[in-house]
Amino acid sequence: MEIPKALGFPAIDENLEEEKIKSFKDKLVKTIQELNTAYEKLISECRQYICNAFSIESSELKQRFPMRARFLQDKCVERHLTRVVFAAMDDNQDEKGWLEGLVMVISDKPASSWSDEDLLVFENNLAHLSRKFINLEALQKNYSPGDGFDVRRITLTRPDGTEVNQMVWIEEKYKKDADNIIEEILKKTGGNKQLHQTLIAGLAEKILKSV
Repeated sequence: MEIPKALGFPAIDENLEEEKIKSFKDKLVKTIQELNTAYEKLISECRQYICNAFSIESSELKQRFPMRARFLQDKCVERHLTRVVFAAMDDNQDEKGWLEGLVMVISDKPASSWSDEDLLVFENNLAHLSRKFINLEALQKNYSPGDGFDVRRITLTRPDGTEVNQMVWIEEKYKKDADNIIEEILKKTGGNKQLHQTLIAGLAEKILKSV
């Protein structure tokens, strides 16, 4: 049998010592547990990659990503991006099933059957798709985010003339903290308008540099 051999045991038969059978059983159970844990860790890792790519807090992914995707459902031309948008909008599954479906669409393969190279494929696909998604967001003119959200388009023009456009989703629960930080910064600058402009440019550059 292949399983005992893979775990470093001889073939199981009636002549095998009871102690070795017990040892094989214990190792088999441990291996299965590790495999199950490895899959959950993989999905969790993919979740974090998605959150980072779309600048969404992990706890808010299931709420915010579908909302953003709905604004693009009739705007996509690229087939792969369209599939991602509709996977994000799928509300017929619980969060685990939704995430697994999203990961599968991004990678074009179920995570349960990935080889070592497939995580890299997922990362590369995600980088490409997230850039397309964010750039397409920035081209849209009319947004109605709904209760608890507001949206702004930020355009950064670099010295070489290249432009970066990005939609910034403003969540109401963070606005008060952000306003307090802004007030503290303004107090420290002493009303220096040139310094204000430098701060705006610096923040925009740092926030959008990875786009």
